[in-house]
Amino acid sequence: MVLLAAANPSIAESLLRGDPLDTAIDHPQYSVPLDARDRATLKDICARAHTISEFLVSLAAAADDTI
Repeated sequence: MVLLAAANPSIAESLLRGDPLDTAIDHPQYSVPLDARDRATLKDICARAHTISEFLVSLAAAADDTI
């Protein structure tokens, strides 16, 4: 999901707005299964980020387990 959001700003914008993951990543070739912990992390990142840049930095940090 980090790579998709970084490569496609519309995905990042949709996720930051709080759109459901399935709606934000509406592509038949990309399946992004998230467990409950991952979904909670995404929700927390969306609540704290004010810009796409902040969102992507936080998302990358979460993927690297640095936050």
